[in-house]
Amino acid sequence: MNSKKPLLSYVQDILNEMSSDSVNSINDTFEAQQIAAIIKSSYFDILYLSQDWTFNRDLFQLEGLGDLTCPTKMKIPINVAHIRNLKYFYDNLWHDVQYCQPEDFADITDGRNADDQNVVIVYNDNNAPIYCFNNQKPQYFTSFNDDYVYFDAYDAAVEDTMTSAHTKFIGLKDVQFIIKDDFIPVLPYNMQAALLNEAKARCFTSIKGVENKTARKFANLLVGRAKKSGAKIEPPIKYVRLGR
Repeated sequence: MNSKKPLLSYVQDILNEMSSDSVNSINDTFEAQQIAAIIKSSYFDILYLSQDWTFNRDLFQLEGLGDLTCPTKMKIPINVAHIRNLKYFYDNLWHDVQYCQPEDFADITDGRNADDQNVVIVYNDNNAPIYCFNNQKPQYFTSFNDDYVYFDAYDAAVEDTMTSAHTKFIGLKDVQFIIKDDFIPVLPYNMQAALLNEAKARCFTSIKGVENKTARKFANLLVGRAKKSGAKIEPPIKYVRLGR
């Protein structure tokens, strides 16, 4: 049965393993609160151990701003922690847009002639100029603060500003962890045991001052296994044609 475990259930399991007082709520004892905090830190360490967890991916769109003074600026959705494979729809096709580090993006756009009629100057939040083409699809994008994205070009004959409907990307969702009894950590079923054993190993060390070798062994094994087989749908094998 692939049921999701609430936080209280994790805490109760660990308390039982540690031969500690049982609780009906996390707030019943200080030790239960300690365990809940350790589960939280364990959860985020597992989650950000890799950016390849398939359960945390989704398809998103950037948010259009409709700002005529900065037509190539768009907002990253607040629930997105990471962007990959950004595309922009232009001329009835989806085109890949390449990410550039801010300094590389500045080098590219600074090399454009400000007197060119197909170059428009936009300004970032610090009033620094960015030289963008206004007659073609974007090729590059960057972010200076992880809140907004800037593109190097747009087509003013097609749209006044870049629009949400013309963007899509694969993103990692920014998850929350709330310490309350009925909170359910966002994890696939096959990773619940990994979280439980990781938190259990840490609790024995931090609270009891002893090592739980069994929990540590299973935590390492289960996290590694989940990384290899976490997806319900496996991607097809991609073959590389060799020049023979």
